[in-house]
Amino acid sequence: VGTFALSENPIGIINGIPGTGAGTDWPGAANTVGPGNAKLSNNKRAWFDDTTQVDLRLTNFGLAIPNGATIRGIEVQIEGNAADAVAANRQIRVGLTKDGTALAGSRKTAVELNEDIMTPLVTSTVNIGTVRTIGNNTLSMVVNAHAGQYVRLVTPGGASLIGEMRLVASNTATLLTYDADEDDLAVGFGDAFEVVPAGTDTTKIEGGASDLWGTTWTEAEIEASTFGVLISDNDATAAEIRIDAVTIIIYANGLEDNVGDTSLGSTLELDNDVPVSSVEVLERPLPRVWGPFDERVLACGDPDRPESVYFCKRGQADQWPPQNHIETGDPGEALVNGLVYNTRSFVFSKERMFELVPNIVSGVTFKPFPTPCGRGLIAPFGLVVSDAIYFVAKDGVYMTTGGEEQSLVDNDIKPLFPTQSGPGRDVGGYEAIDFTVLEAIELEWHNDELYFTYKGATTGDRQTLIYDLVRRRWRAATWSPEVVTVYSEVSTVSSLLVGSSTGILYNASGNDDNGTAITASLRTGSHDQGQPLNTKQYGVLLVDCDPGDATIIVTPHINGEASSLAPTNLTGTGRQTFTVDLLETEARNISFDFSWVKTSAQTPILFQYEIL
Repeated sequence: VGTFALSENPIGIINGIPGTGAGTDWPGAANTVGPGNAKLSNNKRAWFDDTTQVDLRLTNFGLAIPNGATIRGIEVQIEGNAADAVAANRQIRVGLTKDGTALAGSRKTAVELNEDIMTPLVTSTVNIGTVRTIGNNTLSMVVNAHAGQYVRLVTPGGASLIGEMRLVASNTATLLTYDADEDDLAVGFGDAFEVVPAGTDTTKIEGGASDLWGTTWTEAEIEASTFGVLISDNDATAAEIRIDAVTIIIYANGLEDNVGDTSLGSTLELDNDVPVSSVEVLERPLPRVWGPFDERVLACGDPDRPESVYFCKRGQADQWPPQNHIETGDPGEALVNGLVYNTRSFVFSKERMFELVPNIVSGVTFKPFPTPCGRGLIAPFGLVVSDAIYFVAKDGVYMTTGGEEQSLVDNDIKPLFPTQSGPGRDVGGYEAIDFTVLEAIELEWHNDELYFTYKGATTGDRQTLIYDLVRRRWRAATWSPEVVTVYSEVSTVSSLLVGSSTGILYNASGNDDNGTAITASLRTGSHDQGQPLNTKQYGVLLVDCDPGDATIIVTPHINGEASSLAPTNLTGTGRQTFTVDLLETEARNISFDFSWVKTSAQTPILFQYEIL
């Protein structure tokens, strides 16, 4: 038995260099083997300075593709330079060929090479005579170059190309002679010459891991000796183009037998099941996964064994033997979700919480124990872990650290949850929770606040209640469009991300709501002066505040907010005291609403107020 894996490493990233170069008008050194100069990166180049767009054809790459591989992309790397200050004149076209001549697919155009205009190192003061024939180590000269440097010989002004050669040190530091292993260069009798640097190349990369160059490719087409690269001038100018080397890279994937059968005999285990599978049904996924804990990943949610917790092998998150499960609750007591908190692992049913203790009994991986927490988790996503364990039960929101639970729901919003006598009810403008849609119940922690999201029983819209863990109080959040999920992104500066019903993800920050100014509102409690049943006469409201260049609208509400008085606007900058006339209104109690439109430049501050 062998192992086979889908190889995303492009089967070694197969690369190759050309074995054959061809192309009319690509002369190279002294019109010798010019196209072949582009096969290796050695500063010997194939040159082009004609007004045609004849292709330099590089083929015979000798590539070997594994059987059954799929070609995913092709990359071509071109090393070279060009001698022109105008960028457009230094551009080339690059394409691929299947038959060695014709273009296959589409070309990459306007590939710009590096500009390299050479300054002569030395200019001959005498003409070359019969005894100065270049070749067989017979030409020597003093040039400002170094051993191993490539240089070119041209006629003064570069009017015509003579050739390229590599210089090696002679018996003095500056006397350089032509290396005998290079091709002979023919210099016309009586011609003057210049020695210039061979130039500086850059490498341009075209194509890539997912680029097929506008066509399809088979294993046989890539391996053929006629497969190759076509390079030509982009705009038919006569600017000199110099190609030093071309490399091609093939990206592919396929089934690869990467381990010998004999190597597998002692290591392949028979219980290496597909993660995460249940006991009763092969490869049925388990929906709730948590960990790591004790070097294992745990899971629950098997509909055939709802009371069971599954776990992988130690240190092997992809291996889940069928015997690796424990019955945690009573038969049929469905487990909802689990967690890791403070180096301990817990799992919730809808009625209670269990702790999973590892290795307490010899031969038993985990031992479940009921905790003092007497309430369970009603919905799988109504659970979050931060400084404690916070969860939504069927009658409220609670916190625990592994012991007895503590309620976070006060009397103001307690009616939103169902009781033994009936379902929850709307209160104070807040909708009761629809417990028929458990997947809509979510709990998230962000910057010492709990975000409780649920579906309203009255309208069916998503509702959000926020609990301040520091001040221990609830408030509501209203979103447009409605928010269906909340996520705290932990980074250097934490971000609150909210997902809307329209499929848009918002970042909760700034001073506007997706481009719309935010209206802020501050509502006081109702004041009855300690005499709730007596009618009082209210004269004026004194407000100590700094409007911050905003318009603060003050609206009085009387008799349990059954009715309201005319609003009053407070404007200006700087701290000052405003008087709001309450018109000697008679009422049992009174409250006030302070509202304004929030912008980055408007920051009102309310210091205090007093009723007379």
